[in-house]
Amino acid sequence: LRRTLADVVAVCNYMKMTDLYGDVPYTEGGFGQDGILLPSYDAQSFIYEDMLARLDAAIPVIKAGDPDEAYPGFDPLFDNNLDQWVRFANSLRLRMAMRIRFADESLAHSAISESLDEELISDNTQNAQIITYDDPDLYNRWDRHYEILPWKMSQKLVDCLQTSNDPRLAAWVKPNIYGAYAGAVNGLNELAWSVMPWDSLSDPTTVLYARDMPVYYLCAAEVKFYKAEAAMIGLNSEEDANELYREGIRLAMEKWEVDPDSIELFLTSEAATLSTELEPALEQIGTQLWLSLATNFVEAYCSIRRLGYPVIEQRTDPDLDQGV
Repeated sequence: LRRTLADVVAVCNYMKMTDLYGDVPYTEGGFGQDGILLPSYDAQSFIYEDMLARLDAAIPVIKAGDPDEAYPGFDPLFDNNLDQWVRFANSLRLRMAMRIRFADESLAHSAISESLDEELISDNTQNAQIITYDDPDLYNRWDRHYEILPWKMSQKLVDCLQTSNDPRLAAWVKPNIYGAYAGAVNGLNELAWSVMPWDSLSDPTTVLYARDMPVYYLCAAEVKFYKAEAAMIGLNSEEDANELYREGIRLAMEKWEVDPDSIELFLTSEAATLSTELEPALEQIGTQLWLSLATNFVEAYCSIRRLGYPVIEQRTDPDLDQGV
């Protein structure tokens, strides 16, 4: 059982690696002590197939497991609650299946259907997260990062929140010295960045780098948005896509302790009603999924790469660095 739980964590980590870098050492990685100093690179398609198979094998083992044979007293994710581990493993399988649905439709649809038949992370009390503390050893490292190199908020994020009157704007973004919300343009070259009037840009609020901010791995809002997407493409006929979308928004806001009245007001807005047309609905889901993944930056990046929403404009301005 212990090895199975560790296997779920390994899949979570390998997924991040292959999503960022494509083909990576997978079957031979980490065997330097055994003399494998130049491990072969496995194809991303093989890695995904194998990771899904590992989760398929892990879920029934955890279901039948004895908590005393797991990690009592040493489980920072779920405090040895095996039901929570099952939900996490299955929700992770759903994330993986949605991630590949444009690349391997058959495998993705099969895994999505299997996941929807199982228990998933469904509310914020079940989120896969590591609790951190305001103490010298167990604090969230973003606090230290911000102390060394304070950052400004992104114009992309600020504009997205302002346009829709999203209450997370005040929760996440501080007004600038003029009392307005203003984000930094992403991608500025060094010259343009060096003359940027920093005082005119908004800082993050402390919740985004607090010492006791949890480290989020997979949360209920993300799962709701995947289920809404599955409903839109005909793989989740049991639930209403619009209701799932709205539940995702609510859970994403509640995670950041947004004022309940402000949440209810936002849910009456056009942005909180899912289009019945597929592509506009995917844009709404993609945008809200991106927002829900705040502070889980790799997943937010991968979500934009998969759905293409929110749209990242081409860098044509001379003040922007074109990158590689």
